[in-house]
Amino acid sequence: MSLFVAGVAVGALLLAALWLTGTSLNEGEALVVTRGERATSITEPGWHWVPHRWLPGMHARRVSLRFAQRFVTDVWEGSDGTTLVYQVWLELRVVRPELAVSPDFEPSLKKLVAGAVARVVEGERAQLPQDHRRLNRALKDALQVPATAAGLEISSALMNLSPVSTTLINGPLVRPFARVV
Repeated sequence: MSLFVAGVAVGALLLAALWLTGTSLNEGEALVVTRGERATSITEPGWHWVPHRWLPGMHARRVSLRFAQRFVTDVWEGSDGTTLVYQVWLELRVVRPELAVSPDFEPSLKKLVAGAVARVVEGERAQLPQDHRRLNRALKDALQVPATAAGLEISSALMNLSPVSTTLINGPLVRPFARVV
């Protein structure tokens, strides 16, 4: 009887060890495994054996591949002294998960949006108060190349511009967003 109990205990310990070293991925998720400076991503749903809990220096982090929304608010100052508050709503999806686990992912996304807004506002200065759809389309076009380089796919980009004197940062929106499909 004690041999049977010992066998069951050893079997349970082996199953627990296997369970602790593996992970299950759902549809629309990726697992980024890093060891030192190297990063590998696993995107196939199912059970994967990843000994990140036992091996020193190995880390695993889940990243969603589904579409997500980000809201960016900041101040843009033009070369002629014009100051505008811009509010940008993005619908984006991570395409390269190994780039999304960086600790400076969110700040770099904000810089990417700020650069695109500056290009659009400088290029479309005459049309700013009149045509929001054209402005949003230009913003989406300006975001495509840098977003692709950052491992993102942008499906929607909507922008609202307001003079600083009439809007508080993080305050209520002055104009509704115009949706561009």
